[in-house]
Amino acid sequence: MFGIYWSINIIITIINLIILIIISNLYMKSHRALRSKISASLLLFAILLLIQSFLTTLTYIRFSSYYGPEIAIPLIPINILGLLAMSILLWLSKQ
Repeated sequence: MFGIYWSINIIITIINLIILIIISNLYMKSHRALRSKISASLLLFAILLLIQSFLTTLTYIRFSSYYGPEIAIPLIPINILGLLAMSILLWLSKQ
């Protein structure tokens, strides 16, 4: 079972995944309407971040079996900053 600190990190990365799925959908709709290089680039960017976030989640699940809070605790503020950045990107993409 996951410790509390690993659980917090995993929850944050899952929220990031959800946000990136929404952003990818927004960029896909934009690309279908515009067919421009910038919209294709934004879609690719979002998909790559989605893959990275998915792999991060899997890595945290794996690490939670081997490493304790000394690794998980410093990751929390880093993941919160990433979540903040994704939230801002979602907010800007919806405008």
